[in-house]
Amino acid sequence: MAPENAGRSESNDIGHEHQELRHQLDSLQAALSDVRTDRARAAGLLRGMASGIEQHFQREERPDGLRQLISVAPRLKSRVDVVLAQHAQFRGELADLIAAASSSAGADWRSELAQRFAAFAEQFLAHEHEENALLQEAYHRDMAAED
Repeated sequence: MAPENAGRSESNDIGHEHQELRHQLDSLQAALSDVRTDRARAAGLLRGMASGIEQHFQREERPDGLRQLISVAPRLKSRVDVVLAQHAQFRGELADLIAAASSSAGADWRSELAQRFAAFAEQFLAHEHEENALLQEAYHRDMAAED
């Protein structure tokens, strides 16, 4: 398989992961809003989400992940560097959410956690949107220029 085709295949895989993560975020938001979700379940769901996001980030951080875009479209380097650097921030925010779910006190813990998670999800989805834009720009714009 030619390197550009391998990169396109990898970008398709990343794009599919983005869709799956969106569904998981929606499901987790619904669970956090459900009065039947207790702290232990909320923490477990957040740990599961964090594990999935970690696997996704590791895939994107591989040399054949998002960095592959730089070989296809060198002008995207600074944007690729920014989105990859954001991964550390998201890892920290997820760890904070898990800790909050595990140790939340007070009657309003679920609402507070759901609000914090909603803010996280909004930032994370904006991040994933930027990654999708990079993939589109690299493989559609630059490949079209080669045709």
